[in-house]
Amino acid sequence: MYVREPASPVLAPDARMVGFTRLELAAGQSKQVEVSFKLSQLALTVGDVDGDGGRQVARSGYEAVVGAEEAAFTVR
Repeated sequence: MYVREPASPVLAPDARMVGFTRLELAAGQSKQVEVSFKLSQLALTVGDVDGDGGRQVARSGYEAVVGAEEAAFTVR
């Protein structure tokens, strides 16, 4: 699962991998799985280019992305 922050206040990757699960599927088979992650995985270093600022999770809108599916969520 990847997470995007469409309106990041700092320079950040387009999407960050925050979790995964391994499973085996036969051709044409599908399964529902749960993937969780710690909110702290969304933390970015704020501050000058030397990275002297602390790591913070931005209070912002995010999108969880798995394949072509996405779900929006907000950190408050």
